[in-house]
Amino acid sequence: MTIKSILYLSLLAVTFTSCGSDSTSDNSKLEQSQALALDFVTSAKSTFELTVGENRSFSIQTKGQVSNYALKDAEKWIKIDTKGKLLVNASDVNPGHYPFRVEISDDNKQTISQTYTVDVFETIETLNKMNVYTMNALVFSEIKDPIVSVSSYSVTPVPNSDGTWDFLKTYFKEYWYNYETVIADQGTGEIKSVKTVGKQKEFVISPYGSVIAPNGKLYVSNFMRPDLNIYVSIYNPDTNSFEEDLHTSRFMQGERAPISLGTNGKIYVGCSYKDYQRDADGNYLDSSRHASAFEIDPQTNLITEYAKIGPSHAPDGSVWGYSVAADDTYVYVASGKIPWYLVAYNRETQESKILFTTTKVDGAISVTQYKYGVAAYITGNIDGEDGFYWLDNGSYKKGVVAQALRFDDCPWNPQDVDPFTTYKDIDLAKPPKLDDFAASSGGAQNRLYYKSDEQWEHIDYSVDVHAKELKNMLKMPDGNWLIAGREYSGYSLYNPKDKTVKSLGKIGLSGSLAMSVSGDKVYISGYSNSATYEYNPSQPWTQNNSQKYDPVVGEVDFKDPSLNPRFLGYFSDKSGVHKPYNSAVAKDGKIYYVGRWYRNGNGGGLSWYDPKTDTYDGYYELFSNYQLRHITSVMDGQYMLISGTGVKDSTLGKPTPTKGRLFLLDTITNKIVKTYDPISQSMSGGDIIDLGNGFVMGMTNEGVDSKYESTYFYKMDVMSGEIIWKRIVNLDTMFGTLGNMTYGYGFKKADDGSVYVLLYRKGLTRITQDGHFEQMGALSTYGEIYLDGKDFYLLNKESIEFYKDGLVKN
Repeated sequence: MTIKSILYLSLLAVTFTSCGSDSTSDNSKLEQSQALALDFVTSAKSTFELTVGENRSFSIQTKGQVSNYALKDAEKWIKIDTKGKLLVNASDVNPGHYPFRVEISDDNKQTISQTYTVDVFETIETLNKMNVYTMNALVFSEIKDPIVSVSSYSVTPVPNSDGTWDFLKTYFKEYWYNYETVIADQGTGEIKSVKTVGKQKEFVISPYGSVIAPNGKLYVSNFMRPDLNIYVSIYNPDTNSFEEDLHTSRFMQGERAPISLGTNGKIYVGCSYKDYQRDADGNYLDSSRHASAFEIDPQTNLITEYAKIGPSHAPDGSVWGYSVAADDTYVYVASGKIPWYLVAYNRETQESKILFTTTKVDGAISVTQYKYGVAAYITGNIDGEDGFYWLDNGSYKKGVVAQALRFDDCPWNPQDVDPFTTYKDIDLAKPPKLDDFAASSGGAQNRLYYKSDEQWEHIDYSVDVHAKELKNMLKMPDGNWLIAGREYSGYSLYNPKDKTVKSLGKIGLSGSLAMSVSGDKVYISGYSNSATYEYNPSQPWTQNNSQKYDPVVGEVDFKDPSLNPRFLGYFSDKSGVHKPYNSAVAKDGKIYYVGRWYRNGNGGGLSWYDPKTDTYDGYYELFSNYQLRHITSVMDGQYMLISGTGVKDSTLGKPTPTKGRLFLLDTITNKIVKTYDPISQSMSGGDIIDLGNGFVMGMTNEGVDSKYESTYFYKMDVMSGEIIWKRIVNLDTMFGTLGNMTYGYGFKKADDGSVYVLLYRKGLTRITQDGHFEQMGALSTYGEIYLDGKDFYLLNKESIEFYKDGLVKN
């Protein structure tokens, strides 16, 4: 080292020493001034959390020269040392809140104090032994039956021999049970009601599942639960009654049972075929995934069942016989949906042949029965052109289509004599509409319009209405709550200030799980085809499903942009999602939706709507082997975090994932920028909640679908994917990874940043951001909860329970 270097370092050392002296002098002055302002640091924590059995220390942060620390009204296991370090030993302590005061003083005998709290939480082991029946029951008030309505199917007109008509319309409380079919006889004016009770017998009368036979009777296809066995009811318009049920064997099954009248005057019903063959583990083999059909001779009511028709739909999906038709020799069954097949079955030789096969994505086939023959319509045809085809005795011919199908191009002579009895057509204009809403539970008055001899007539009658099961709630900008019913029940508005409920109407959605607020509007998306609406709460609800049908005005188009809620589109056009599960709002106001394909595939899809441009977009290819169940905005809405559950890819054929995945999406580019697999033991990323500051909390389970095994809770750094903590609770949380998303486990964030979940079905439990669990109390039942400050609401089937101060520990 040179002398010059040594001199430089010596000078540098002197300089640093001098700076240090000045700093010490300044600190002394600062401390003297602070000694005059003895105080606690108000921004520091005043609540210290730990679990039973823990022994932890915490710092009491103060300002000024503190010479002494003391505790007042503290438990014996809470101590403080001379440096202000709080020593807490909870090795033998019951869970609870333990308040106390810390007193500080200086050399000038100035003394001040502040209240602190030690919160002792249950350990995970204690939670695993939770007995919800011994927990403190939380008190609630009831909001009874906020949605009262009735659902219905289209009117089915049945001709009488005297030229008049019977009108049949089926109403129901929920899918699968409590059916009421009204029979209105135009000729006699008689009104009759046929009711079914229970869930075993599906009893729906609709134009799409019924056909008039040559003997003038109506044949209606339905199914029995739980095995979905097909049966056919026979309605006699002469007696205004259902006179007989025709039952099939256990092999004829399906939730769809299309029915048609063949050219030979016999009735044909399409269905699925289940052969009941099992493997060594008792699971049904894929050989069951075939379409089938059966014939009914209306002269004798004898049934002829056919076996497997066409190829198996294994392994990509279940088989659905969607449409059926028949000519003199063949039965044609369009089955799908992965892929679709059009199969011609020769009733004489009992042989099948495939006429058309579609692509796995965006393919579809339907067959239509005409008096003299059959036509088919194909999209996604892998063997030729899309479009109409004539079917004749097992062969096909491309149809010529202009604005409509040209019958002069068909293989048969349309001037041939009709082989069976027909009736004079009555002009029904558009299908008659009924008002399915009621303001009270006593009964709903309905009016059926029909047109005869150029004159509009009507029939008035009443049907039972029902309190509907509830599905979702959303707090709107004005403080009111939007309530959505299950299936096609409709919506109501709850005003918490005056505790009143107002019925709004319907918009044709089922199970509106995806509801969000962006700006001053509410966005609602649901089954089917991700139909999405924009609701302006400041304006009246005017969608046509809440209005009576006026034959003079005609049917109101639900796509009319002047209606409220305003129809935005079928977002499945972009995402393929049939059933949206969740939505979230970005910083720029865009609303994002995730969900799953249904029957067309197993995977998921993503879509978004931009209110600024009134446009929507989306994609599915990246998620074809993941069902997307949850989405939340993170990083102040700049990103979206999407949760996926691994599934078999029946559309693009990608490998089945072995772990659940989280996808991080940039809302500017709408591209996925990162992916994480947070819990290696789970097939699902689970539900996720934004905790703020770049962290999320997740909840998932070890089981598959409805097998509720160990439940995992975790905290994760959004940008790095680091798992901050993980907890395992061996309690039933009603959390399922697949299926129709049966909610009832809570997992909602409160204003203080903690998360609430239902453990052991109805044990309300608080989870802090540090991963501590605390039992709050027992609810009356399990159900979805919605937090509102210190209060919360619980959906209990048809009613809502309101827990005032339910989030405040007693």
